[in-house]
Amino acid sequence: MTVLRSILLLCLVFGVSVAQTKSGSKTTTRPDLSGVWAFDESRSEIDPRLNPERDYVLTIVHKEPEIRLTRTFEKHGKKFTEETIYYTDGRPEFHSSTGYDSEPETRWRGKKLVRRVVTSPYGGSTGIFTNLPITTYEEIELSADGKTLTRTISHENGFIAKQRYVFNRTS
Repeated sequence: MTVLRSILLLCLVFGVSVAQTKSGSKTTTRPDLSGVWAFDESRSEIDPRLNPERDYVLTIVHKEPEIRLTRTFEKHGKKFTEETIYYTDGRPEFHSSTGYDSEPETRWRGKKLVRRVVTSPYGGSTGIFTNLPITTYEEIELSADGKTLTRTISHENGFIAKQRYVFNRTS
């Protein structure tokens, strides 16, 4: 009887370990977006009405669930640095130019980072402007070889066309 119990226990342990191994193999490995990325204007698609940034460098420090983006660029002859922190676990996100956004949705969809934010640029329904919400969608994707980062930004109810920023890894 003891031998039979030992065999049954061994079969149970083996079955559980096989099930754990199979369920664990379905997880998708997320790309590490960390690096210093130089803007490639020739491969990017930007609304011609916008005055493009010059010397645009994007530095990303990615430690899941935090993704810290630091943009440095020149615009109208002035140098700027902006920092944004995205969280993939639902926490409020920080932007150096605006403070905290209270309701962004930043999640992984496969190997692509997808973000959705709803803002009201005029803050209310006073004057001639109404409180028209603008939904911004952002996707960040790393190429298979890890040398190119593509950041696509589009707006719903906005006046700016879809923007596609392409960056080359510098380090």
